[in-house]
Amino acid sequence: MYESYVLQLGDLVKVWIGDGIVVHPSVVTGFAVDGEALVTSKTFHHGVIQQRLSQYLAGRYYEVEPYSGPLSRWQVADRALRRLGEPWSLSSNCEHFAAEVQGQRSSSPQLQRAVTACAVIALVCIVAGGGRAA
Repeated sequence: MYESYVLQLGDLVKVWIGDGIVVHPSVVTGFAVDGEALVTSKTFHHGVIQQRLSQYLAGRYYEVEPYSGPLSRWQVADRALRRLGEPWSLSSNCEHFAAEVQGQRSSSPQLQRAVTACAVIALVCIVAGGGRAA
């Protein structure tokens, strides 16, 4: 599909990082003079940045989700670019960023799974530790 699909402003490009455990989304926000797509994403170390698609992918597996939201493609790109330099935070990570600039409800399924996993581990520790003698 990706070889024949022509990226457009607002499309979501997702790469898998570290054995496919973490998904890192970016939004197409422009095109270089040579035609290569420019993507904007929110990174842990640098906050919101724009980079060439090839640099973003770095040879990793990726998926494309064509944009079909309520905003125009230009509005999505503009919203993303206006946030360049914005820092990363746990409550405003790459998934939140991608959803918000596309005009969707801000959410992070990965963060929700991590919080749930921590809660389960904490509960197990409490239950397991509850039967010990003082």
